[in-house]
Amino acid sequence: MAAPEEHDSPTEASQPIVEEEETKTFKDLGVTDVLCEACDQLGWTKPTKIQIEAIPLALQAVIVGGIDSMSQSLALAKKPHIIIATPGRLIDHLENTKGFNLRALKYLVMDEADRILNMDFETEVDKILKVIPRDRKTFLFSATMTKKVQKLQRAALKNPVKCAVSSKYQTVEKLQQYYIFIPSKFKSKRLGSLNK
Repeated sequence: MAAPEEHDSPTEASQPIVEEEETKTFKDLGVTDVLCEACDQLGWTKPTKIQIEAIPLALQAVIVGGIDSMSQSLALAKKPHIIIATPGRLIDHLENTKGFNLRALKYLVMDEADRILNMDFETEVDKILKVIPRDRKTFLFSATMTKKVQKLQRAALKNPVKCAVSSKYQTVEKLQQYYIFIPSKFKSKRLGSLNK
């Protein structure tokens, strides 16, 4: 969901939902040539339904991760354009990294919003929402629309636009699932061979 101005209930996107047949490639969505080449090399020739919906909206946003706080603090001092963080780590930097703030924030992206809220990050999310500018675009991505996500939507978004690719639970089209039935006594050995 993306949001510009007032607290309201979500509206559907003003433009009609783009059908998968209309958008054939990532380039059609506005993805840069370098990223399109990377997608091609990975064999990702066709965007998924949620990518078709979300990428054009997101294109209207220095990644730091997997390293210690001090290294992250040094990277944050360089004023990166993009920060990806868990709510807890972001609060830690807001409180403990000298000179770091989010006053110039233009975009807030929360992926897996339902899982973040179910993992009791509500307090941290509330703290973040109190210190970031009200004039921003917010993107919430969630596999499910839980009551906590709806509450966050009402608190954090203004004039929300809702993009949905399915209202029912379903398996992603490209997911391949296999079942292997083996005797219990061979389970550990078989699992070990599958992980190689």
